[in-house]
Amino acid sequence: MFLADDGRWVLGDLGIVLDADETEHTPESQQLWSRDWIPDWCVGFPENYDAAAEVHMLAKSALYLISGKKPRASHVDAVNLVEMFPKAQGARDVQELLREEIKTRREQTASNSADEFLDKIDRLLRRVSFPTRPSPLFQYLQGPMPGIAGSEPQTDLSRISMYIPGPTTRLFGSFKFKADNKQETGTFRYRLHSWTESALGKPLAESDPLRVENPPREGAWSMEISMRVSTELEPAWYILSLDTSSLGAVRLVSAMVYG
Repeated sequence: MFLADDGRWVLGDLGIVLDADETEHTPESQQLWSRDWIPDWCVGFPENYDAAAEVHMLAKSALYLISGKKPRASHVDAVNLVEMFPKAQGARDVQELLREEIKTRREQTASNSADEFLDKIDRLLRRVSFPTRPSPLFQYLQGPMPGIAGSEPQTDLSRISMYIPGPTTRLFGSFKFKADNKQETGTFRYRLHSWTESALGKPLAESDPLRVENPPREGAWSMEISMRVSTELEPAWYILSLDTSSLGAVRLVSAMVYG
């Protein structure tokens, strides 16, 4: 890639440059590819070169432009953009996007074409350049609550309906519990499904059991979590499930989810 005097980027290929006096284009046994850029599944198998290979090299070029490093796909996780640019907005999003495309196997590559990959980049740039202020998506107050007109307890926390109005890859939740027993430990877990796959299919986001150590015997305590989803959520209805069964008599007093 070259930078022209007028600021344009120019893509060039010097792979076929030869001395005019030479009669052969390529010396015997010379490799016709660059090991720094070509994906593993094409090494020695040029017939495997396809659109996914283009995506692989586009992502690797982007990583090189950002970090100055061009690791093998098997070592791409060693390049940590968050640590390199701790104050850069969107560094984690860029890192995760590129890691999804720089893979050792063709079927692991997240995008099937350059257009699909560039569309993801456009959406990421819009999200980073014009961040939206988190808005409340779900609120739960165990009623009746003083001063809250018409508040009703929601008994089924395993199927909370939420409408997410704009693209996002992260949700924020704040949950408040109250202990009604002498239990010293417990766990809390969440799962997020699409509306159409709430009963089956892999969750879009889920947590390992979050251990609650020594909850107060009286009064309430709060916990805040960041829910990162496996793919960008489009505007639609989603189902959030809260599993508090192992908390025994510890009950959920209030909850707020932003996105």
